[in-house]
Amino acid sequence: GASLAQVNAMLREQLEQANVANQALSEDIRKLTMDWTKAREELQQREAEWRREEESFNDYFSSEHSRLLTLWRQAVSLRRHFSETKSMTE
Repeated sequence: GASLAQVNAMLREQLEQANVANQALSEDIRKLTMDWTKAREELQQREAEWRREEESFNDYFSSEHSRLLTLWRQAVSLRRHFSETKSMTE
């Protein structure tokens, strides 16, 4: 049968292979973690940009809305003024 020295050498060889495989896995995990972190940061950045765009659109929309309301009020008062002037001259 195999001597104790041979078994020992075989076990040491297997342990070495296991260590190499373990290091490779650790490296894979490290890279995946880095990629994941980067992807998450990019997504958060994009979400922040979308929020800013949405806010600026809402600001623009409400300012345009109030501008139109002001114009509309001016038009109404002008029309009223015009019809008053017209009825005075008739």
